[in-house]
Amino acid sequence: MYIEGVKLVIREAPEPWGINWKNLHFTVTDKCLRRAVSLFFTLVVLGIGSYVLLLLEKLGDSADDNVDTDTGAYIFMLVLPYISAIAIEIINGIIADVIISLANKEAYSTKTRY
Repeated sequence: MYIEGVKLVIREAPEPWGINWKNLHFTVTDKCLRRAVSLFFTLVVLGIGSYVLLLLEKLGDSADDNVDTDTGAYIFMLVLPYISAIAIEIINGIIADVIISLANKEAYSTKTRY
């Protein structure tokens, strides 16, 4: 439908319960900046987590090379998978907390997208 030469786009309005009223005053620039910051911090946390897991893998590889069954390196090699699993759980918890807290600050206007 056109009005005075301009195409009119009609969309269904969100339900009143689906509107984040506290976020309506943010401009598009503010929202884009908040989402960019959120993406940056998410990538930083993912990068740090990946680096920690890479270090644990390298520790395991170096322990595999010099293993005597009577040394502490052998015990470390046996315990390393458990340390890695615990590290993964901690990193996943941190990532979940960071994503949830950053998503709350991204200033979406609605709770659902139309």
